[in-house]
Amino acid sequence: MSTISNKTAEEYLRISEAWLTKQLDACGLDRKAETITQQLRAWSDVKRPTTFRKMRRALIHHQAAYPNTVRAIASTERIGHGEANTMKKRRCKRVTEAEHKRLLDDAARRKDVIMDAALRIAYLTGIRPAEMPHVQVIGIQEQTGRIVLLVPGAKKSKSQGRGMDKQIAVDDPDIVYAVDAIHGLDDAGLTALKQRVSQRSHTLWPRRKTPPTLYSYRHTLGSDLKRRVADRRQAAAIMGHASQKSLSVYGHKNSSGGLKREIPSISTNTLKKVQIKSPKPIPQKRVPTHKPERSLEP
Repeated sequence: MSTISNKTAEEYLRISEAWLTKQLDACGLDRKAETITQQLRAWSDVKRPTTFRKMRRALIHHQAAYPNTVRAIASTERIGHGEANTMKKRRCKRVTEAEHKRLLDDAARRKDVIMDAALRIAYLTGIRPAEMPHVQVIGIQEQTGRIVLLVPGAKKSKSQGRGMDKQIAVDDPDIVYAVDAIHGLDDAGLTALKQRVSQRSHTLWPRRKTPPTLYSYRHTLGSDLKRRVADRRQAAAIMGHASQKSLSVYGHKNSSGGLKREIPSISTNTLKKVQIKSPKPIPQKRVPTHKPERSLEP
């Protein structure tokens, strides 16, 4: 490592410590080589090359006492212009019952109440992680005893005709405690939760490139709906989509994870919000009309 001035060394320590605090500590992530390099590469996606290289040098100086970490940081490359940020795009789209139980056991062992609540909500409802802190328990169905939830949509857009609020009902009364535990979680807490679930999944399944995340439960529900619900309008309503066409983004019905929970039921008012888009008619080819041949006689 080349010699640097005391002033530069102090600057490196200051900015690297601030970066580690914001990118790792605030998200509940460990300061280990793999996590640092993953966060550094993802962070580089929105930074200029010079800013990235300076932070990489600062982190190398900060971690000088750990040779393996230094080598890992030094070999980390910035996400290039036009290159896909694979950390954001790679996603597990299937959760099995055994995987869900293992994640729950891990959360219980570490006494992580927020993660436990998020896993239960994701398992029972398949809603987006961004919607979890805003879910409300609004009643109980008299005939079935199911818990009725109001889920404010996270992707509502009137101009684009997408997303909606929905009322669903689930059959597990424990959802009440889960909703209460996570209610009001702010943006920083939600980011930390998602990254914590991702980190614990990588710890539990170290050889898998894409272990389960909170969003994996949503993809699993989408696949389950394709397999178990014939009415595509009803399936779209359960997913919180304003159009039944949106179901196409989820996996094939045969890729279902086989979760044992019941599919949520949907309110009539929510079902009415889903647009029914009939397929466009196939344009008919115009049949040319033949004009009578002109007579050559004078």
